[in-house]
Amino acid sequence: MSYCNNLPSCSASTVFHDRSELEIDPYLLRACIGSGNGPGVPPLTLIPYGTPSAPTPSPTPTATRTPTWTTTPGGPTPTPTRTPTPGGPTLTPTPTPTPAPGGPPVPTGVSASDGAFTDRVRVTWNAPAGATGYWVYRNTTASPPASEMAWVGSPGYDDSTAVPGQTYWYWVRAGKASGWSTYSAYDTGFRVIGPVPTPTRTPTPPAGLTASFAFAPGAPFAGATVQFTDTSTGASAWDWSFGDGARSSARNPVHTYAARGTYTVVLWVSNGVGSSQTTKTITVGARARRNSSGR
Repeated sequence: MSYCNNLPSCSASTVFHDRSELEIDPYLLRACIGSGNGPGVPPLTLIPYGTPSAPTPSPTPTATRTPTWTTTPGGPTPTPTRTPTPGGPTLTPTPTPTPAPGGPPVPTGVSASDGAFTDRVRVTWNAPAGATGYWVYRNTTASPPASEMAWVGSPGYDDSTAVPGQTYWYWVRAGKASGWSTYSAYDTGFRVIGPVPTPTRTPTPPAGLTASFAFAPGAPFAGATVQFTDTSTGASAWDWSFGDGARSSARNPVHTYAARGTYTVVLWVSNGVGSSQTTKTITVGARARRNSSGR
């Protein structure tokens, strides 16, 4: 019973003790705490002080779902339009331009002349419905920025400031009181350097080839036949222009003028080596009227 003095008092089936020896008679222990020692008594569990207890498992946190928001655009991002300013707008040509809200349709058929003039580039376009005026723009490349050249009230503009030989890109915008169109499709044009050449037939006669002719009568009247006679030297081919649209390749042709007037007759001759030409004028008068007496 000496153990009883050192055992803690407990009525449960588990006893905590501070003894170093573990050889404790369970019947003696039960007697000490008054729990009985007969059969059927549940066994006791002896646990020394300072023995750590098993940790209580922590609950596993439940994962939470964070919603992912997807932004659905409400429509296409509008393309900003630019209002002409005195310094010139920043131009972005669009291959298929669309009208700006409130403005007239985009001008179509923009055409700039290619070397047709020595003093200008002519720009023309089709007038869209409702347009009351147009801005014309120019650049030296197909990329912005472009210069604002002029405001015109009709579909046409002559660019006299173009540098000869320089190719330019041109755009047009149409406007009215309620707004402006976007930029048209561009067209390129240039101003020719020097005078525009006029095709002419310049003979280069070799030695011994000279064009000449005569005609009779010298003062024919309308409806009369005129005989043309070749007097050239060294010629083997002839080409006549009678001044009224008629031509002949005969050496000595005849021709009838239907109306009075003054006509320029040109004869070109050649011989397979070179050519020569000469020109004369012929005046065709009115047919004389007979008087009432038949004289």
